[in-house]
Amino acid sequence: MIDKNAIALYFDDDHELFKRFVARFVEQTPALMNAIKRDISAGKLSQAGTDIHALKGHLRYLGLDKLSKQLEALESLAVPQGNKDVLLAGWQKFDRSFVPAFRFLKAY
Repeated sequence: MIDKNAIALYFDDDHELFKRFVARFVEQTPALMNAIKRDISAGKLSQAGTDIHALKGHLRYLGLDKLSKQLEALESLAVPQGNKDVLLAGWQKFDRSFVPAFRFLKAY
């Protein structure tokens, strides 16, 4: 599941640095995921978009491009005039897709 090319590109093949990044990601991501869902539910779509953008970048650094692309689509919906119900449905779909990757990273 880990893209070795991402380690080479973003971490200069420094596996210890990559492991520290993964550890921090695993530690911080649950709170970020909860904040995104809470913001979407409360209609704070711009704030959700900011956090989705951050998460998207982290996933790209991890080489999880398919998940990153899912967030890219959601980010485009996270605008003040956006439809929170559509965004929430997309977020829930992303969350289900993300669970196996997060479990893998926790065990890494």
